Amino acid sequence: LRRSFEWLAGPKEKLPGVIASGHCEWLPTRIADWALPQHLADWGYGVGEIAGSIDDAALTGAGVLVVGNAWGDVTDAEVRSIERFVASGGGLLAAGLGWSCHEQSTQPGLACTGHTAAQSAEDLSTYPMNRIASPYAMEWTAAAIERPKAGRR
Repeated sequence: LRRSFEWLAGPKEKLPGVIASGHCEWLPTRIADWALPQHLADWGYGVGEIAGSIDDAALTGAGVLVVGNAWGDVTDAEVRSIERFVASGGGLLAAGLGWSCHEQSTQPGLACTGHTAAQSAEDLSTYPMNRIASPYAMEWTAAAIERPKAGRR
């Protein structure tokens, strides 16, 4: 993880990482036992949080944006801000589980109530992490990662 973060941050000075937490993310900075914020500090990076909308102002001065399995809606404007951030040299660390959103996002106690108007658990193209990753030709699917069948690589 350290090498990945350093690669995403690039060779410039150690700009802080910002962690999104305004979209029902499963990995916001507020989880007490999540090690990433402390690791970033130990590695010499500042740690910030974007608790609301991801926009140009919230990304100013950041080196890497971390989005950890968002289940709440991500707007077109947020996707464009993330694109501008990456195009100008910022890093994006996006972690998701498409199958979990597909299978569990409507379950009592897990649903991101009031923040899913723009998506459907049946249509993973609306999964917020897929909206974030779409400009980079990446997607999460409903399938778990499986070993290739014998003879296939």
